Amino acid sequence: MIRRNTALMILLLLPVFLGACSGLQQKLQPDEDSITVSPWTSYQEAHKEFHDFFQKGKTVRSDLNNTKFDPEIMRNIRILSNFEIRQMLKSSEGQGVSMQDVPAVIRECLREENGEECVGFIYGGGASKTDGKGNVFLRALDFKKEDLVTGWSFRGIALFSGQTFVYRGWDGDPNKYIINKKSNPLGPLPGLVKTGIGLVL
Repeated sequence: MIRRNTALMILLLLPVFLGACSGLQQKLQPDEDSITVSPWTSYQEAHKEFHDFFQKGKTVRSDLNNTKFDPEIMRNIRILSNFEIRQMLKSSEGQGVSMQDVPAVIRECLREENGEECVGFIYGGGASKTDGKGNVFLRALDFKKEDLVTGWSFRGIALFSGQTFVYRGWDGDPNKYIINKKSNPLGPLPGLVKTGIGLVL
């Protein structure tokens, strides 16, 4: 009986102890890092270099060689064939975007007589960090979970018709800051019940 009371007292006081030790709580929280390897360390840097490099009437495909935009030596650069670009546009049509909304230079590039000459390059980079927040005791017992996701991402596409650069586009997230919260009033009870049923059966 004494051991049971002692264990119960520890269980009841543990949230108070952990709540008072915020530094200890943070060390016990899970964290996760995800990095899309690229030459850049921020959205601003990626956007500037992409914007400065790809200049209509100036950039040609051979200019990519031995630069940060060369798919032969750099990581995470996707090459799009004429067929893949068409498939992407068809998917957009299903979302309410018609071919008439597509810039004329892209439609011209995709004309059948251009064949394999129409090629796209997708450049990506970014970093994402997920940090656990809140009460680690409530998290461990599955009552409450809170995560903070921070980071950045950049994606740019450059389109060439043969050697001629014809189009560029980009999107991204310069300063990602997302809070994910999940509450579970029953805590570990559903899992315990399921385990108990499994043992009985």
